[in-house]
Amino acid sequence: EISIPIRMLGESARDQFGCRSNLTISYSAHITGTANVTLTRVILKVNNESWADSGVISLRDYNNSLTRQVPCGQTFNAIAIANTSDGRTHQSTASLTTSVP
Repeated sequence: EISIPIRMLGESARDQFGCRSNLTISYSAHITGTANVTLTRVILKVNNESWADSGVISLRDYNNSLTRQVPCGQTFNAIAIANTSDGRTHQSTASLTTSVP
């Protein structure tokens, strides 16, 4: 069993330069129950662009979090992709539209 939760948080603010949002994405991959299977790579893509890549790993639990400054009022579609040592690929998705204050 593998779980790949994604949490997205957008905080927007307006100032004299316009509107900016800080988009924070926290994601993880966990393997439970299956003996001798490990995560071999975990990738985060946002709007089809690679935002993070674990590189080659051999773990049963992986966690990462990142924050980027992004435009207000845009939708961000995140996909976390986890490869496992048994040759399978697992993924989960989340979406967030940043607010316009």
